[in-house]
Parts: sequence; structure tokens; C-alpha cells
Amino acid sequence: MRSLSESVRALGGSVRIGVREWPPAAFSVVMGSGITSTALERAGAGGWSIPPLVVALASFVLLLGVAVARLVVMPGAVVSSFKKPPQAFGYFTVVAAASVLAVRLKSAGLDTVAVVFAGFAVVVGVVALYVVPAALVVRSGTRADEPGPDGSWLLWVVALESLCLVVCTVDLNLPAVAAVAFGLWSSGVLLYLILAALVLSRLLTRPMTSDSLLPSYWILSGATAISSLAAIRLLDVRPESTFVEDLRPTITGAAFALWAFGTWWIPLLVALGAWRYAAGHYRARYELGLWNIVFPLGMFSTASIALGDLVALPSVTYLGKLVAELAGVCWALTLGALLVRSGRGDRSTRSR
Repeated sequence: MRSLSESVRALGGSVRIGVREWPPAAFSVVMGSGITSTALERAGAGGWSIPPLVVALASFVLLLGVAVARLVVMPGAVVSSFKKPPQAFGYFTVVAAASVLAVRLKSAGLDTVAVVFAGFAVVVGVVALYVVPAALVVRSGTRADEPGPDGSWLLWVVALESLCLVVCTVDLNLPAVAAVAFGLWSSGVLLYLILAALVLSRLLTRPMTSDSLLPSYWILSGATAISSLAAIRLLDVRPESTFVEDLRPTITGAAFALWAFGTWWIPLLVALGAWRYAAGHYRARYELGLWNIVFPLGMFSTASIALGDLVALPSVTYLGKLVAELAGVCWALTLGALLVRSGRGDRSTRSR
């Protein structure tokens, strides 16, 4: 009996630690899994797209439960997290995760469930898009010791563009849908130009170490990919809009330019990652940031397939299908690493 009570206390302690240390960016697991499912489905992989979707849905429910518990039990910790840029920008993963799932469920024919996720994304998105920057601006205390802009800041852009995808894909009965979608897309593109300049400036002007060269820098490519995909979906928004049709050549050109810039980032990001583990001697292990590599790969694949079909470039479509397979492999490896680490954590808790 005492052994059982000790186990219960140990489990309770683990739950409390998990709730207290829960990172807002944890929903990147859902983002990576959801877009991998979409990429595989668009690439014609059929049943292979189902496991990532199941993981995405289960993870979303679990993480949302933890987030609500943290808000109820530790409201002070939640308020404090909005004053720290890496954590504050992490809240945008909630918006992107719900949006990615809404779009994927819509393509699966689950319209009602898609509307629920889309509505959740819009409500949380409207709040987060104002609360996060406002909290970071008015916070007190010194900021001299902060590392500065990094890839996680681009989650702001991803949230905006994911809302554009939702508005264009899921019927939410919004007024002036085309105007709202175009406003979200163009705002995301302009914000990307600003934030990417800040992040690139940091990369070029400050010393980088293996610890500071985070996987989140892959969002530099992921943000352009989702911006390109949002532009393509904007062209098919319903009901049709005259001004969108008038801007069709411009939007198509912007979609291609964003995709090209995101493609340019990938070899550089691969090289920086190789430096991190080889020359930087960073120990290879599971970290939450690895999902920030899975998501850009899945989004790049989806955007490439859509762009190739739009501009009649089979080579771009074929590239997207190849990257979908790579995204699937990376998703499986990252999920496996997560499960292994979770298993080790459970054994450690039992031994204590």
C-alpha cells in the first residue's frame, strides 16, 4: 500500500512539474504532425497521412488540457511567460496548430470538426496577435541581457498566414472574406520582411554558439512557405472577389517569390545545422525545437505541390512530393525521439 501511495505521489509530482514547466511552444508538435499529414495527403501517400493526423489530434487535446490546467492552477506563471520573448512568441503555435488541423480536416471531408478548429484558431488568434506584442512592449525590467531576435519571432508571421489559410479554406460565414484574407496575408508578408531583417542582422553581427543556433531558425523558411501557400489559396477564395482577380498576377508572382526565398534558406539552414552538431559539438538529443524543422519541411512540400500545379511547373510539384517523403521520415524520427525521451523520464521518476 505504501508503495502505491508513493507511486501516486510521484505521479502527482510529475504532473505538477509538467504543468509548471510546460512551454507555450509545445503546440509545435501539433503543427509539425498536422502539416506532415497534409503534405503526405497532397503527395498522394494515402494511408501514410493518417498516423501524423492522429498524433496531431491527440497531441492537441492533451496539450490544450495542460494549458488550461496551467492557466487555472498557475495564472502567475502564465502572466510571467508573456514577458519573455521566447515563451511569448510560443503562444502563436496554438493558433497555427489549430489552423493546420482545421485545413487538414476540411480536406478529409470533416467539415463540422474543421469549423470548430477554425473558430478556435480565429478567436485565439485575434487575442494572441494583440496580447503578445502588447505585453512585450509594456513589460518592465531590463532587456539588455536578452538574446535578441531569433527564429521563434517568425511564429508571429506563421500565425497570421495560418489564419489566412483558415479563412480561405473553411467556410466561417465571415463578411468580406476576400478582404479579410488579403489583409491577413499581406500583413504577414510585411511582418516577415521586418522580422527576417532583424533575425538576419543578429545572425550576421553577433557571435553564434551551438547553444544559440536553435532549430527555430528553420521557421525563416517555414514562414515563407506558409505565406506562399496562403497566397495560392487566396486566389481560390469564395465567394469570388473582383479585386483579388485584378491582383491575380501580382499575388501569383509574390507566391513564387516567397517560395523561392524559402527554398534559398534551406541549404543554408542545413549547413548551419551541420556546423552546430559537427564543429559546435552539440550533443544530438531530442528537443522541442526539432518540430520547428519538421513543420517547415511539411509546409514547403505542401506549398511546392500547390505552386507547381498553379504555374504549371511539374518539376516544382515533383520536388514537393519528394520533400513530403523527407518530412514523413523526419516526423517519424522526431516522434520516436520524443517517445524514447518520455520513456526514460518515466523510468527516472519510478526510480526516484
